[in-house]
Amino acid sequence: MLRMKSPNDAAFDPYHLWLQVPKETRPPTHYQLLGLAVGEANPEVIRQATLMRSAYVRHFQTGPNAEDANRILEELAEANRVLLDPALRVEYEKKVKPAAKPVPRPAVATNSKQIVIVPPKQPVPDYEVAGGLERRPKAKKSKRRSHRALFNNIFGIVALGAALGIVAYLISVYNRSPFTTIANGEKTVKESKEAGKAETPKGENSKTGSSEPANNPNAVAKTRPADALIVRLSVDPPEAQLTLEPIGVSPPGAPKAWIETEGSNRTIVAEKGSLPLVIAASANGYQSNRITVFSSDAGRLVVVQLQKGSGSNLLAEGSRPSSNPMRPGRRQVGGYRTGIPLSSKDAKPVWKYTVNRPAADWTSTTFSDVLWNDGEGAFATKAGKNAVRIPGLWIRTPWASRDIWLRTRIELPAEIKDAMIRWTYRHDEGLQVYVNDVLQFREPSYKMEIRTRVLDATNFKPGENVIAVHCRNNGGPGLVDIGFEWIATEEAK
Repeated sequence: MLRMKSPNDAAFDPYHLWLQVPKETRPPTHYQLLGLAVGEANPEVIRQATLMRSAYVRHFQTGPNAEDANRILEELAEANRVLLDPALRVEYEKKVKPAAKPVPRPAVATNSKQIVIVPPKQPVPDYEVAGGLERRPKAKKSKRRSHRALFNNIFGIVALGAALGIVAYLISVYNRSPFTTIANGEKTVKESKEAGKAETPKGENSKTGSSEPANNPNAVAKTRPADALIVRLSVDPPEAQLTLEPIGVSPPGAPKAWIETEGSNRTIVAEKGSLPLVIAASANGYQSNRITVFSSDAGRLVVVQLQKGSGSNLLAEGSRPSSNPMRPGRRQVGGYRTGIPLSSKDAKPVWKYTVNRPAADWTSTTFSDVLWNDGEGAFATKAGKNAVRIPGLWIRTPWASRDIWLRTRIELPAEIKDAMIRWTYRHDEGLQVYVNDVLQFREPSYKMEIRTRVLDATNFKPGENVIAVHCRNNGGPGLVDIGFEWIATEEAK
């Protein structure tokens, strides 16, 4: 087993061990770092080589080789930047491309006489090598072999027909099986008669066989599909009534979703394509609320919490209610200060961005976005029939893919600790905003006009902060433009 040498070992050479760069070339060229031939100009080839080699080197960022790994990652990023710029690449090739070797010319004696070959007076006849060979007659096919091949073909056809008949018989038997009928949500005549005799227990839906009330519009008489999305609900109070409200008009035969069970623990079963959904919650004496389930992975928990009064919202996937800007015991000090400006004629916020799905920890403060692109806001569809044209919106970076991920770092003073944050944004369509790896808010619908949301600066901290944004465009034009301002607060006297 190969043991990784320590960085202090004189024989340790990360370029040779990790990237297979020959030891005699130090420092290595950009092409050697990426494993490319000198002169490679295909941008996609350069990007893929950078991604693959960077992904491998990141394995050594933790451990005794972290310093070498970080240095090589920076060199890979620099190589990627230079080779993707045509002007920089041409200039760089002049430095590293070897000069062409002159082709040696044959030596000619100065006093040599020209040799003249005199053609023969008579043409040399061609040799008829095959003319004198005796041709062998073609071997006649054996009648016995022909009969055997015909018999084998007939036997194979008969065997195939018999196999297909057996398969068809087994399928018909399976379809007539009562177990299959039950699995498909149907009932045989015999079971229907028995079900008619039996009394349906009180509080149980005879149509679904579950504990869902019979008058619940979300109770659907079907079994869970194998690829269904499961969303777990934690409901408080347990007696709250939940209903699903589709977004828009669903055509006939569209994918469906329904709520199972009752009490504090409930489950949404959603066929693929039925999201997004709106959960409407209500209970006597409690504030009624709605929440949109924008997307879901199996097992995601949505907390549905209703409280008396009007200042509470539903909570979902770690989000929290919007804080009241006029909360008691605090008062604002001074005016709002700009954290990240919304794009305008003069404001050009710079973000790191990618349209390729990043790693799961892309919102964390330790994630390396050195290989992401740099772009100025706003990001939107800039050309074609879906081009975004809004007065006052400055589109500086085209975005035409389905998803886009943004990151930026910002230094904030100590006053941010108890400050209020006023977010301003416009988007098309689904938006999620994170601060230091914590979800701040999400907007499942779209709105190209400027929206405003005021929150506590709970997850901000003095010093460096990481703002991460994800936007998904399910169709039509795409747009994401976001910024925030903050204002300090102090205890009211």
